[in-house]
Amino acid sequence: MRIRYLLSALTVLFFLSSNVQAQKKKRHYAYINTKGEVVIDTDYKWADDFHNGRAQFKKVVVTGNKAHYNYGFIDKTGKEVIPAIYEKVYEFKTDVTWVKKRGEDKFILIDLNGNRVGNTSWDAVGFWFEGMCQVKVAWDDPNRYSGTSYKQGFVNKKGELVIDPKDGYFGSGFYNEGLVCLTQEGKGYGFLDKEGKVVIPLMYKQAGSSTFYGGLARVKSNGKTGLINKKNEWVVKPKYGTVSGFGDSLLTVAFGSSYNNFGYVNFNNEIVIKGQFDGAESFKGGFARVDKDGKYGIINKKGEFIIPMEHYSIYNDIEESGFFRALNDRKFTYYDRTGKQISEIEAKSKAGYKHGVFPIRDADGNVQYYNDEGKLISNAKFCNGFDHSEEGLALVQLCDGVNYAKGQLIQPGNSESNEPNIKEEKAVERGNKSSWKTHTNSSFKTSFIVPGKVKEAQSKSKKGLPKTQMQSLTDDALVKVTVDQLSGKIKSSKKAATLTNSANKVASSMGGKVIEQPETFTLNGETAVKQIFVKDDIYFLYVVSSKSDLFYQWIFAAKKADFGQHTDFLKSIKML
Repeated sequence: MRIRYLLSALTVLFFLSSNVQAQKKKRHYAYINTKGEVVIDTDYKWADDFHNGRAQFKKVVVTGNKAHYNYGFIDKTGKEVIPAIYEKVYEFKTDVTWVKKRGEDKFILIDLNGNRVGNTSWDAVGFWFEGMCQVKVAWDDPNRYSGTSYKQGFVNKKGELVIDPKDGYFGSGFYNEGLVCLTQEGKGYGFLDKEGKVVIPLMYKQAGSSTFYGGLARVKSNGKTGLINKKNEWVVKPKYGTVSGFGDSLLTVAFGSSYNNFGYVNFNNEIVIKGQFDGAESFKGGFARVDKDGKYGIINKKGEFIIPMEHYSIYNDIEESGFFRALNDRKFTYYDRTGKQISEIEAKSKAGYKHGVFPIRDADGNVQYYNDEGKLISNAKFCNGFDHSEEGLALVQLCDGVNYAKGQLIQPGNSESNEPNIKEEKAVERGNKSSWKTHTNSSFKTSFIVPGKVKEAQSKSKKGLPKTQMQSLTDDALVKVTVDQLSGKIKSSKKAATLTNSANKVASSMGGKVIEQPETFTLNGETAVKQIFVKDDIYFLYVVSSKSDLFYQWIFAAKKADFGQHTDFLKSIKML
């Protein structure tokens, strides 16, 4: 299925063909139980998964002579418990969420019944992690190059202010293991607890935010990166300029002078797998994804290839799902942990999906549901379908002219995780990578690869300085590049913080879930920051840098199945 998604913060459209649009208008969304029976049938144009007993819906609301799309929430019976009166809402990932009414400027906090929580309101908000959420206040920053600038703080689930935006902190947008990584202007990075107290001093000169995982966090000192524990003690002394992550007691490091020649070292800084890869991910479940010359594979901790480095893209789902997925010629191939090829049904039947039920898309594009024995739970076919939530409900799209069995909600057992599974989509037809072409803009001194014809728009910033936007769009990928001319250079002492702040603000303004925190690297001799986040199944690579008096923002966006091309896009970027 082709995709359409409006990204207001980036003024980007993914367009459907008129034929697909016409078909989709006739269909509508519903929810099925774990037997494949329709439990909630709706007439909504759009709906979403259930979280904490609530699901978003969208419908047309007419006010005077104007029609708008508003959002509300239904419960597990399909009742509209929170009416469609909001212009924007967030999911109920916890028992409170943020909403904003049409015509109002600020977000407020409500509970599961729509009652307001606390008495504060905010210009922008983030997502809930460990009972804490980032909040923002807009302000006029005289040093801001363009756009809105925010002061950032954190509140708890009662809406109580824990870290005041007036204190001038910025950095990570979420807590993990009880701590959040923040900095203040002119200081280094450190960590604060859920009472807003600094427990690890603001002393580390890393350009970007870090997070504790397994009691450890990456920090940079004297230009080198290592790992500390929560007592601020070095567990791995800093040695390498680029440490892109750590897992299974191995660090992923760049042995080259720039963001290349990746390999792995242990916590004693001893080389375990020598530098040889163009890109490498952290080990998960004993395996890691690596790539070289545009081909991907999977290695074990000895550096042995479990799956050869010959695939267009590959996903290491072994820790979460128990299998690997390789993508070639628009089709997924599944492998077990020994590297043996297995069927999709066999792979997912052993993956431990919620409630032992999972969707499979057939060759005709229809979705059916199977149990963990690999057997159909019913003969029902849906035009689209996603994973079952904690509540035992799966969002599906009913096909025209088909009668579906009705049923009742089967109350699921308790689950240890409240995190939703990422929705699986059929891999859409992608352009041949060899057909991607290099686009160069000599006036604004940048080049990069694009999937299709480039549309350029010249304009001026709010300060009257020249800027350009370049956009290339196909059905399965988007490239968007913006270059602003600044009134002067960004000070070298503030450059890393400015770039990191930009990356955080883009992800936050989009309402995206951060997959990879802002990370610095060297791009054509200049400091750059990259970040990956996801919003409604669209994955984004955001890269930002500056050279002389030019400020660059490069964006690659695609659905998960097509996102593997982002590495090629990243490697193609140049500042001339």
